[in-house]
Amino acid sequence: FPSKLEYYKQYLIGNPEDYEVLFECLQLAGKIGHIEELHAFYAVFLDSSPRGSVFKRGSFLYGEALLLNNLFSLGDEFYRHLQARQDLSVAEKKIVADSVLTILQSEEHYFEAEKQLRLWLIEGKEQKEILYQLIQTSLLNRDWGNAWKWYEFLVLDSNELHPDDKVEIMNNFLTKIKILHTSGQAEVALELLE
Repeated sequence: FPSKLEYYKQYLIGNPEDYEVLFECLQLAGKIGHIEELHAFYAVFLDSSPRGSVFKRGSFLYGEALLLNNLFSLGDEFYRHLQARQDLSVAEKKIVADSVLTILQSEEHYFEAEKQLRLWLIEGKEQKEILYQLIQTSLLNRDWGNAWKWYEFLVLDSNELHPDDKVEIMNNFLTKIKILHTSGQAEVALELLE
């Protein structure tokens, strides 16, 4: 991979607006953890002044590579700047929001992560998915009581919307097992699985 990056770097000297190659370079540098190269390719990308979907695609690849390499502080700054500067579609806003949530959880900013998730819950966005995220955030924070509280909301929501849905019932059961296991009650979880 490093030799491929070197070849691309030489190629881009004469072709800085070959965005497909730049996209490949951003992905490759991110995958192999060459952070200086990642920043350099993104700088070349920005210097070529791309617009619209080309700019967004390159930016999202760069942000993805930052998270892949656990550069959470830089990723947080990047995504917040992207969110403020760009006119994003609903799907793109979700990618940014999910990335910021990942950053908050990874940096152990559980209070802020839960706060963001609660705001999304109030806004009525994908309630079930948000409840799963709230449970996960509570488990990461080792806040077992909070995890059970969100689990109860999940079950109530499932029972109201899908009372006879076997997939929902199984997902809720597996979530319960996960909470038990993560909270140190592995024996209880095993008993329920038998």
